[in-house]
Amino acid sequence: MIYLFEDRKDRMKESFDIENYSNLITDRVFVSGNTEIFFKDISDAEIIILHKSYAFTENFTVDVFKNWCKENRKLLVIFSGGLTNGIVNNYYAESNSGDLYQNLPEFLDYYSKNNTINLPLLIFGNKYLFSQVKHFQIEYLTQLLNPNYIFDEDDFEGILTAKELKEDKNVLFKFLSETHRGSEVINSQIQKFVDKYADY
Repeated sequence: MIYLFEDRKDRMKESFDIENYSNLITDRVFVSGNTEIFFKDISDAEIIILHKSYAFTENFTVDVFKNWCKENRKLLVIFSGGLTNGIVNNYYAESNSGDLYQNLPEFLDYYSKNNTINLPLLIFGNKYLFSQVKHFQIEYLTQLLNPNYIFDEDDFEGILTAKELKEDKNVLFKFLSETHRGSEVINSQIQKFVDKYADY
């Protein structure tokens, strides 16, 4: 089951009809003040989608929730209208509210057909591959503004997370870590990487 914690129900209803997917996702969760009971109630969660400012009880903060998800290897998505750039890590993601609700139907359809959680699809939409490689390009070119910058793949953790990108990402990262050529050659190589996924 997918659990959605949304305190702005009217916003959700404007763009997403949760009743159409009631067999996959629910927002009807009783938030008990007893964290042990509450976490037991949602122990079957495959993914948890949480509004950043969701008001839990005093002894139950969002940080407590995030720590539980991490310890129990539960996928957690935090969303808010104030978040502009989507982020995806192994067990954690962030999304803008509007983007999340726009992408939810396609994400749930994919989940229903494949029984697989596709976080990049939820965060970036149906062109999630292109969104990720374009995001990487922008971030890398920003780093190159520093003439002393040395490539470190850890600087780009959470950007190229789609499984479909793994092979090309490894080739590109190897090139970037080993090359000492000028920025024009590097830019050209990255542009080829972006162009390959322009329709995805």
